[in-house]
Amino acid sequence: MACSNKKDGTAYRVYHNMTAHYNGYFNADELVNKGAETVRKAHKEDYDKILPVFIYGTEETSKATFPDMEKAIGKCEKVISKHTIKDDSNKEKKRPEFNKWIDENYLVIGRAYFYKRNYFKAAEVFQYANRKFKNPVNNVVSNTWLARTYIEQEEYGKAIQALTRAETDAEDEKVDASLKAEYHMVFTDVLLHQKKYDKAAEELEKAIPLIKRKKDKARPNFILAQIYQQLDRSSDALTCYETCIHSRPVYELEFHARINKALSYSRTGGSSNEIQKELFKMLKDEKNLDYRDLIYYALGDIAWEEQRRVDAIDFYEKSLMYNKDNQKQKAKAFLRLADLYFDERQYQPAQLYYDSTLTTIDATHDRYLIVKARAESLTELVASLNAIELNDSIAKICALSPKEREKKMNELAEQLAREKEQQRIEDERRAEAAKEAAQESESLVPSGLTMNRSRKREKQTLWTIGAKDL
Repeated sequence: MACSNKKDGTAYRVYHNMTAHYNGYFNADELVNKGAETVRKAHKEDYDKILPVFIYGTEETSKATFPDMEKAIGKCEKVISKHTIKDDSNKEKKRPEFNKWIDENYLVIGRAYFYKRNYFKAAEVFQYANRKFKNPVNNVVSNTWLARTYIEQEEYGKAIQALTRAETDAEDEKVDASLKAEYHMVFTDVLLHQKKYDKAAEELEKAIPLIKRKKDKARPNFILAQIYQQLDRSSDALTCYETCIHSRPVYELEFHARINKALSYSRTGGSSNEIQKELFKMLKDEKNLDYRDLIYYALGDIAWEEQRRVDAIDFYEKSLMYNKDNQKQKAKAFLRLADLYFDERQYQPAQLYYDSTLTTIDATHDRYLIVKARAESLTELVASLNAIELNDSIAKICALSPKEREKKMNELAEQLAREKEQQRIEDERRAEAAKEAAQESESLVPSGLTMNRSRKREKQTLWTIGAKDL
């Protein structure tokens, strides 16, 4: 009789509120949070794009959360069934809701369906909670999650409508600062999906000051910096990357913030000397042994912007040398080298690097079709150039006297032997460098002392022609 949910009164309310809170809502909320954390840990960041504001995982990673989500849904449905007070006799009494934890249980059910990627069911629950429970906090929470659901379904107009319905309540004093921050971050999310970067920056600027923990501000600041870069606001991006670094983020985020900060600084028009010093210093840090390919790539970008093509090629080649299993980064370095050689009209190395790029990039890459077309056309061009060189060389040799022809053949044989020996030495050097790469940083060579690679390539070209002649 004491557990009846058909009567209202202080004792009934205390019992049902306490049970709904601690037996149902609390445990179910913990299960949903646990599942969300599992999804976040399985997520792999792509720092070449603007980071997602929220991490929801993929269909594959979300499957690992199904047992926890189902259990959470079951707990909350049981709470709603057993602890919703159904005494209709006091409808006119101006008292608080019969059970103030019922709306929270509905919202947990909606979140559980959301992480299960059952967006239709999640939207139904959030809409019901929004209609059923009228208070500022519930209005903001239900509409914010409803907007998230619509964003995942790519219904951006509906998402903005949901957020607009909660706009007034989002400014209410009863609404916690963290909830207000979440509201503005969801608004940022929908605007980023629509590529409205100006408005997205404005919403994120509102959200960051409302976030309490310094550590939790790191990712939003990084995203804001990326948006500023998209808007060519390098100075603002520099400030946000600096703030991110000082917010004690995870090391991977801090590392990329430092790299992007360096590149942002170079684009402000200032001297690159200090930036390069910082990047060279990062090369010596043991924590960055696995990131040296990224650091050399950043140095290559700076050299490329400053039209130091020889240095740029050297840095990009080092990026490839220190790359272990980062296929995406390898594709970027291949493509940079291919473009550099192509611009210099050195079609043979350009063709090789475009071919290498084609084997490492995805078909969805922005430049996939261009790379494919260049690789195919350069393959034909290089074959034609090689045929012309071969025919010219044969014609020259045939025009020689028998004695001169024999002398020329001996010279080519010696040249081939030297080339083979040099290739063996170079292969051994590269193997040794790769072996030692994990233990110590390579000596840093100043820009002015960089080997004259163009002369070296010219000599190698002569050897190649000689080999073809033989």
